Amino acid sequence: MPWIPKPGQFSVAAAVLLGTALTIATFVLTHVQPKFELVGEMIIGLLAALSMGCTAGLISLARELSKSRDEVLEVSQHDPLTGLLNRGAVTKELQQLPALPGSHAVLMADIDGLKRINDLYGHVAGDQVLLAVAEGLAQRGAMVGRYGGDEFLSILKNVSRRDAEDYRDNVMSALRNARVLESVTGDPIVVHASLGIAMFPGEANKIEDLLSLSDEAMYAVKRQRPVGRDTNRRKYELNVERLAGILGVFAPLLSDADALGDKVDGLAHRLLTGTGSECIVVTLWPRHDAVPVVRSAFASTSKGLEPQLNSYFETLSYDEKPIWQQLRRSGRSLVISNLEADERLTDSDRELARAAGMRSALLVPLNGPDGIIGALYVGSRREDSFGPADVQFFNAVAEHLLAVTHTSFLLDEIREGAVRLAEEHEATVMQLAAAAEAHDPAVGPHQSRVRQIAELIARELGLSPADAHQLGLAAALHDVGKLYVAESLLASTAVLTTEEKRQFQKHTVLGARFLDGSGTELAAVVARSHHERWDGGGYPDGLRAEEIPEAARIVTVADALDAMTHDRSYQQHRSLSNAVEEISAQAGNQFSPQVVEALLSLYERGVLDDLLSLESGHMEKAA
Repeated sequence: MPWIPKPGQFSVAAAVLLGTALTIATFVLTHVQPKFELVGEMIIGLLAALSMGCTAGLISLARELSKSRDEVLEVSQHDPLTGLLNRGAVTKELQQLPALPGSHAVLMADIDGLKRINDLYGHVAGDQVLLAVAEGLAQRGAMVGRYGGDEFLSILKNVSRRDAEDYRDNVMSALRNARVLESVTGDPIVVHASLGIAMFPGEANKIEDLLSLSDEAMYAVKRQRPVGRDTNRRKYELNVERLAGILGVFAPLLSDADALGDKVDGLAHRLLTGTGSECIVVTLWPRHDAVPVVRSAFASTSKGLEPQLNSYFETLSYDEKPIWQQLRRSGRSLVISNLEADERLTDSDRELARAAGMRSALLVPLNGPDGIIGALYVGSRREDSFGPADVQFFNAVAEHLLAVTHTSFLLDEIREGAVRLAEEHEATVMQLAAAAEAHDPAVGPHQSRVRQIAELIARELGLSPADAHQLGLAAALHDVGKLYVAESLLASTAVLTTEEKRQFQKHTVLGARFLDGSGTELAAVVARSHHERWDGGGYPDGLRAEEIPEAARIVTVADALDAMTHDRSYQQHRSLSNAVEEISAQAGNQFSPQVVEALLSLYERGVLDDLLSLESGHMEKAA
């Protein structure tokens, strides 16, 4: 590529061109036209001055060109982010070691967890960590270069291994004291690197062997880092097997019908034992206006503090607690390295932390579609106990906890909706039953009493409470077909003619037809078959024994008991004992023996007395 002058170099170039032109003009004036001597002398003097200027311009141009070359060379040899030597430049310096006398050290440095930092906090935070490591390495005359994305190479000339180890220790101390903060949350980001040392020529006399040896030493440090202050940061390293074992507990809870509080309690204790934590608190807000669901789990030495901690979270206000305000605003996990010294905590926060013996904490939000719906709190008895690996691990836990929470909230809403629908359905059923009763005023509140008796018998036969309840609702509609029977026929006290009896018996078929397809299929079955007889002599289909649906067999007995024990237009009521005795006598003829047996069991235990209030003589009369 041809050289293109900078804007400031155009004046120098112009001076050179002008000087050349003036030199030519001087030659012409002094040799071609001597008669103009005076004019020529004047011009010559002027040209001499200009020539001196041109010479200075040429010198300036040379300097400018040299400066530009140095700038280009400088840029080409340095890493644009850290300002350190780039890989090519530091490798070139490395190649010169064999020509130098003495012993030299090469250190390969690798940043621990830079990818996690970039993923968790963003690349701006990752760049800050790179700069902190670069600054930590650039000491004691070391020649430092950025060797890769998260790798650095330091060259120490004329040093012993002891000198190199002192340099490494000083670098590690600088990194421990480095203060890198996440820009949004203000969280401190732990900066840590592994350094491996190789000596030239004592341990390797070839450059490629020197690099390989320092790289192996660096990875050996990573694998065998001694137990100490920094080890704890890696205890939650995102291990797939451990995480799968913990999260495996969450899966069954997604569809579990237990209360949310019971689920959360189990999760808190499972997290405590599964992660080796010292304190776990799960806080959930089902609704913004509701009292939060709080469950905490402590290591054994602090179990007595659970009620105190639960009380704190139950009364927690975002508006009063700066640290929780920040959690809500950022929607990102917060690391509190020192609970005693962190300025975002209130006095009550610190007091609670001291009582629990907690020195550091990790707060992980549970982010719902409309903001935070809860938080996961992890406490530790050591300062500076949580790093990027911990945040990554518990973020994964929080995502699954959020799934459990959402599913539980959804199931609660469905259950509440089902209850509302059931209540509305029940109200509709009873309104319909009331309409049938109003059409046949002689029977009084017969439908509701049959419902209660049928439900008791059903439960005695082993039906679940829910199934018995549904059967009771169906029983309340057993005579809905009477809406199609003339009131005069229903109120008649005379013996019915054959045609009148046929018209009356139609109420079973008409009731079933009315209820069929309306979402009350069981009621339709009962309406059609509650006048069938066990011996096959009933109507409308002449069914016998087990052919008769169980619900209809139960309602037949309940209907008969209530009819016998209450006044009708065609008969006086009987006592409960007399009615039960007559029904028992018809077991196997008119009634199912099994249903009659259940009725007798209820009677013997006095359950029917309380329901019908018959033995006390308090009879319900027809209106």
